[in-house]
Amino acid sequence: MKKRIIGISFLMVATFVIGLMIALPQAEEHLSSTTDEDIDLLEANQEMTVITMAIIEELEEYETIGDIKIDYLEAITIETEIDRTEPNAKHLSEEITKSIDLLQLNKRHSLEAYEVTIVDKNGDPLD
Repeated sequence: MKKRIIGISFLMVATFVIGLMIALPQAEEHLSSTTDEDIDLLEANQEMTVITMAIIEELEEYETIGDIKIDYLEAITIETEIDRTEPNAKHLSEEITKSIDLLQLNKRHSLEAYEVTIVDKNGDPLD
């Protein structure tokens, strides 16, 4: 009886080990194939975070700034609470634009690929 239990235990352990040997190389292949995609996504996310934080820091003195939306390598939209009928709306828009134009990021991140648009409280571009 003891030999039978030992034999069954050995068979179960051997089956488990063989199963692991088969499964692990496939898991590693799957991880390596998604890693490249994850790195690209991670880099895009990191760039958008760096840009967003830099813009928030640069524009913190303006109380009218709302959301900042980024379409990766395409556009940045800065939503404001500016009412275009206010007498200083154009001036505020120009100041914000100038601040963004002067914003310097590090060598890895740049605003050159982006079209920056500043919109009023209704979502219309402030020119």
